[in-house]
Amino acid sequence: VLEVIQRPTLTGHQYTDENNFQMYYIGNDRFAHMEFARRLDLTFAESSAGRDRFLTITPRINTDLIVVEIFRRTALRWREHGYLIVPRWVYSSIDLRVPERKRLNKNRRSMVAHLEASALNYQVREDDAAFELFYDRMYLPTIESLFAERGYKVRRRYMRHLAKHGWFVFVHDEKGPIAGGLVVRIHGLGRWLDFRALGIINGSRSHVNAREAIYLFVLRWAERWGANTLGLGASYPFLTDGGLRHKKRWGAVVYRDVRDPFCLAVAARSDEAVERLSHLGLIFEDMNGDLRALGQGGISTVRSIPGVVSIESPQKETSLVAWFRKCARC
Repeated sequence: VLEVIQRPTLTGHQYTDENNFQMYYIGNDRFAHMEFARRLDLTFAESSAGRDRFLTITPRINTDLIVVEIFRRTALRWREHGYLIVPRWVYSSIDLRVPERKRLNKNRRSMVAHLEASALNYQVREDDAAFELFYDRMYLPTIESLFAERGYKVRRRYMRHLAKHGWFVFVHDEKGPIAGGLVVRIHGLGRWLDFRALGIINGSRSHVNAREAIYLFVLRWAERWGANTLGLGASYPFLTDGGLRHKKRWGAVVYRDVRDPFCLAVAARSDEAVERLSHLGLIFEDMNGDLRALGQGGISTVRSIPGVVSIESPQKETSLVAWFRKCARC
């Protein structure tokens, strides 16, 4: 409700590249339109005046790709016009009732053995000094180091609110803390914990395996706490998303958050647009609400993600746009 009141209109953002491929994004989520543009290797062209948030018809815009932020309750109407319904974020979780050795593949088990043989250990804290250490010296520097302006920063006040319902897990080497993570209990969901944020001291990339260590120790501690499930937060809706693939290596399964009243309607107006989205593995929702992804013929199973069914693009059909529109109604 607040989002609608604060921003009653949607801004149009046009992006292009040197080959004149064009994307038009209608919406206010700057992280979403910047991420689409970055992954498609497009540069910003111009913005247009606000549009009515309550769009009821297909926007008539001459472009290769169009993305519109819509109310989820209007999704069927957009499907009928050939738009894929894409969640703004996809979420991951790990079933801790499954033994660790069954969750991890051979390479990941080798990584765990390496971490166990190192001098790293962990400490769980709840005090105010732990919050300052994590937020100021780990979380913020890491977001700025890895993502710059693309990074979504949780505000201090909200992070402190989360910390009242959770714990900080810090990874230590022989010199002191090198990384940390915030784990929060989700009330009303039984034995469910959420791994909400992580950071590396001073945002440094010199601490080898620090991120792997914090994942391992958070998982181990959550099991000892008695959790059945550990949520790993949100990722962008692409099979090629680095964060999503990293979570998969720890045994995560992907799901969508049905509580989000907004989603994206995506339409490809050219075969090149379909090819680009298929290369990225765009994740979308089918008519039953299950997650699927655009794939390419002969795609490697390395790109598969548990919880998402990949649909391979046809290799012989002349119109990829027609195939795309069929996917919208699958």
